Amino acid sequence: MASQKCIGRKENNDIKDEFGSFRVTFENEEMIWEREEEGMLVKVVLKPITVLPKAPADEIKGLWDVVNVQKDGTNITNQYDPNSKRYLFIRWDNSFQDNLGPNGKLLGFWQINAHKPII
Repeated sequence: MASQKCIGRKENNDIKDEFGSFRVTFENEEMIWEREEEGMLVKVVLKPITVLPKAPADEIKGLWDVVNVQKDGTNITNQYDPNSKRYLFIRWDNSFQDNLGPNGKLLGFWQINAHKPII
């Protein structure tokens, strides 16, 4: 049998939700929020998740091997990494480590652009 509760919100600045509170029920592993808005039933069904969805930033974290370096459409990998020993470590704390930077180990911070596919 489903349990029911009513959830409303209290505003301190005299703004009142014209549609009133949601009626919240729990069935099996679902939380169901229902109320009527402008003559139509609004029903929101929520289910628990076990795995968080990944963001683009989660996908790029880790140790990356440098396999191809392009400059103006020309492959310059042999100039950039002649011994095939260069790597880039992108850490979870938004820092990165390039093991063979121009002057030795290079450390820095990275951030994903919110509007373009670049870091």
